[in-house]
Amino acid sequence: MYAHDALRSAYQPQNVGITRSNLSRLRLAWRVRLDGRTKASPIVAGGVAYFATQRGTLFALDAATGIRRWTTVVGKGEDISMTPTLAAGTIFVGSESGTFAAVDARSGKIVWKVTLPGARRGEPIVVGNDVIEGQAGGDPPDCVRGGVDAFDIRTGGAKWSWHVSDLAADGGSVWSPISFDGRHLFFGTGNTCHHTAPYADALISLAPDGTLVWASTSQDSRIDDDLGSAAQRFGTVIVIPGKDGTILAIDATNGKRLARRKIPYAVDGFGSIGAPSTNGTTLVVTGGSSDSPAVAHITGSLAGFDRHLHVKWKMRTPFPNWGYVAIADGIGFTTLGTHLAALDPDTGRVLWRAPLATDSYASPVVVPSGIYAVDYVGNAYAFREPGGS
Repeated sequence: MYAHDALRSAYQPQNVGITRSNLSRLRLAWRVRLDGRTKASPIVAGGVAYFATQRGTLFALDAATGIRRWTTVVGKGEDISMTPTLAAGTIFVGSESGTFAAVDARSGKIVWKVTLPGARRGEPIVVGNDVIEGQAGGDPPDCVRGGVDAFDIRTGGAKWSWHVSDLAADGGSVWSPISFDGRHLFFGTGNTCHHTAPYADALISLAPDGTLVWASTSQDSRIDDDLGSAAQRFGTVIVIPGKDGTILAIDATNGKRLARRKIPYAVDGFGSIGAPSTNGTTLVVTGGSSDSPAVAHITGSLAGFDRHLHVKWKMRTPFPNWGYVAIADGIGFTTLGTHLAALDPDTGRVLWRAPLATDSYASPVVVPSGIYAVDYVGNAYAFREPGGS
């Protein structure tokens, strides 16, 4: 799933066999052109790499060879910007047009599909027999009511809904991935369109049945500075970056704000929408982000924070960083401009680079079979050490 696990840690606990001594031996194993621009990060499981494009297509490629196993059009011309979630042999994916679907991971057959108001942009989470997904589209003029919906994983039947605002056409989008720590759901919300609301521009905690546990509001809910990143539990604290260029630390038990820190080089309105990631000692945050790769004059940033949200290191990047830094074997993998790069999560020192055709909106995936990435125009890549499986 997006950022590897339900905590959205972007941390791969398996030994993937990539070390600082063999980084220089990584080579391009295959490159496959998809059917269009791609914002979604790949997911890799069971020897298959899955990709989703802004044309509404899901691709299943053999992870070893890049050979296509199947393709499925979830919604023709319907922009898929979220990273799909794979659980119980089923891929759950939504589109900007409001389609939300379950697809059999082995065959590519659509199991069920529903269409609802608003965009389906944030990555879903599966809890028991429910798949829980955010509803977005709350910026003028598309001020549908944002929130979270739960569906039966087998049938797509509606289970429960929670809304950010009491008003039906006042926004409050959930653009972000939904996190789950085994007891509670956590996610950020966006701004309202016309009125203030206590649950907008906020970090929200829900019980798995949709009951509100607490809400931690970051600012006036009419300001377009969404908490559109993933919320990650970092010990007893939940951290979440915002589009305003800051990162918040919230007490996981009661929603009390503990700290707010500036993300180096990030500016208001072009903050962070990628998940923070951690190796247990350093929290790595991407920033300098906008909601469109067309904003070429906005540069990006990467920063490492300690547990108290003090900056350990920082760097500017030539393009905005929309994704996260995937951490495996003590190495962080991300895109820097038109390169896939490996860096030291504790110092930010770049250890390795490999060229991509363009910059990338998506995040790389690191598993024992290799590193998988996709660039913005839809080239899918696999890198591994020659002779690896």
